[in-house]
Amino acid sequence: MNEEFLIHDVLSGESLSTIAEKIGMTDVQLRDFHNENCRKVNLPWFYTFLGIQKIVIPKNYKSPEQLWNEISEKLPPQSLQPGMYEEKYVIQETFEQIGEEKMEHEYFLALNLKEIKESLIAEIKQSGHTINQRKPDKKTSNLGMACMEAIYPIQIPISNKGEMSVVPTEDLKKKFESKRIEIEEFYTDDISKKYLDNFQKELGKDGHFYQQFRSTLLYQLMFPDFELFWKKEKFVKELFVILNSFPIQCEFLPHHQINEDLININFSGKIIENCTLSELLQNVRDEDDEDKNRIIGQVNFRYVYNSKNKKFTDAEAEILVWNDDDLYLQHKLKISKDE
Repeated sequence: MNEEFLIHDVLSGESLSTIAEKIGMTDVQLRDFHNENCRKVNLPWFYTFLGIQKIVIPKNYKSPEQLWNEISEKLPPQSLQPGMYEEKYVIQETFEQIGEEKMEHEYFLALNLKEIKESLIAEIKQSGHTINQRKPDKKTSNLGMACMEAIYPIQIPISNKGEMSVVPTEDLKKKFESKRIEIEEFYTDDISKKYLDNFQKELGKDGHFYQQFRSTLLYQLMFPDFELFWKKEKFVKELFVILNSFPIQCEFLPHHQINEDLININFSGKIIENCTLSELLQNVRDEDDEDKNRIIGQVNFRYVYNSKNKKFTDAEAEILVWNDDDLYLQHKLKISKDE
């Protein structure tokens, strides 16, 4: 016995349409299903139903509408709700760039999503950073982490759709200024002073620090537009594929898969905007260059949502960028619940 289909004996008065209607298919769908499977059980292929005595029918056919109804019952809501994130995640991030050493980063992300005066605020803090399974040993790396530690936790407004809103950089600047003296007790050289001056200056630029955060793969993956989870057809969305550059248009095809209480939501995409790698790296568009060596890239996002406890447990992203037929960049990121 085949687990996918049965053999139906055609009764007097039955037509292809009446049989199809009973199992929720159209006559064309049933005919095509029979023709795809008939040779497995030595039955004839047919185009017209005249004279057919036996037909292959699916055991558990579900129409596209039925399948989508099952999926939609498992999907997260179309707006972000407090409690949908775990309190702590493990982040694994890998950079492979042509001509550069492969870098494997691992760190923890503490996330507290709360509602303040009917607005959603994501309070975030990174910690425990390692590079290639070692703690950073460069002085500039440790200084950079000390600067970030001084402004953690960072409070980021989140829209009802789930995306990051404007970061209050003035508050971050004041927080850093109040803790800078503690950092300077350990980093007393002129190079460190210049680094601290530049960090403080960047915090003071209106929207600049927010743009840096928003352009990271981590926070694009962590804070998506929740309406996208309900997409059934191809859609276009702007994304940052290079850190600290401008966003470019990508086309995505959604796919949903149910495994008991878990639903996997996959977005497989590609870059469709006409721009060059040089433009992205320099963060400057060249509208006059019509003969561009257009960048080629793939972008894939995956989410795992637990429909029972209403939380995101895992997420993954991958960006692949080619230039002149060479793979220039492979950037992978994995977010997992911290056990």
